Amino acid sequence: MPSISELRKKIKGIKSTRQITSAMKMVAAARFARAQREMVESSVFPREFEAVVRRFLKTVELNANIGRYVVKARNSEDLARRIGVVIITGDKGLCGDFNTSLLREADKLIKRNPGKVVSVCSIGKKACEWSRKTSQPERLDFPGIFSGLNFGIADKVVNEVLRVYNEKNLTELWIVSATFKSAIKREVAALQLLPLAVSGEQTEKEISREIDVEPAEPAEVLKTLIPQWLKGQLYKMIRHSYAAELAARMNAMDNATRNAGEFIETQTLEMNKVRQAVITREIAEITGTSEVMQE
Repeated sequence: MPSISELRKKIKGIKSTRQITSAMKMVAAARFARAQREMVESSVFPREFEAVVRRFLKTVELNANIGRYVVKARNSEDLARRIGVVIITGDKGLCGDFNTSLLREADKLIKRNPGKVVSVCSIGKKACEWSRKTSQPERLDFPGIFSGLNFGIADKVVNEVLRVYNEKNLTELWIVSATFKSAIKREVAALQLLPLAVSGEQTEKEISREIDVEPAEPAEVLKTLIPQWLKGQLYKMIRHSYAAELAARMNAMDNATRNAGEFIETQTLEMNKVRQAVITREIAEITGTSEVMQE
């Protein structure tokens, strides 16, 4: 049985830990409010711009050279596939299984495509640490971007990713990220960004809203539209991932604070039992000594 001094020392240490986890929860909550607002704002441009891009693709798909960025149908059985993967994680831990679930999803994507993943772009320190262990021939690392996150970062990342996409003759570009749903819910998934798939017949409404391009060639316009669309999509996903990370950290620190409180109560009860046992033993010793002296 531990002594009273050992239990007191343990309780003191847990109380200090509870103060830290409580402070971390409040810091994450303060950052989360701003991150959620910026996440919502970052979703407007890619949503509207994607509608324009897809209308444009349906307009030019039959009469323009749309290059390696767009296909009429995706074929996952192509033996010549060369895949690039972008993975977005956090820079720090202490956020439950947030980073672990993302890295697990990235591992699954690589295992589903053995020998076909030739490039990995890692956003966030945890992703960079993971990518160093994968032994990929081509790696792009972007750690520590969340402290000064802005659209310029997405612009830089996409420029590098497209450079690798063209230089390495990649056929697909996938992204593994977390989508924020609520403060207690997120969705982790691997999504294919490139090439865009154009399928289905146009409706009368879509035909009536076709986009005319003049005097430039549609294929030349696509060279500008696709990178801009990618930048908007990536920036939105980074914002979603950051908000989901902060929500996960809030929940993790809240659980840690609550568990610390429960553990303190348990250890305090144990300490009181030990104290009571000591007092009872001392009373028994005093009583016994008194009886001996009286004899």
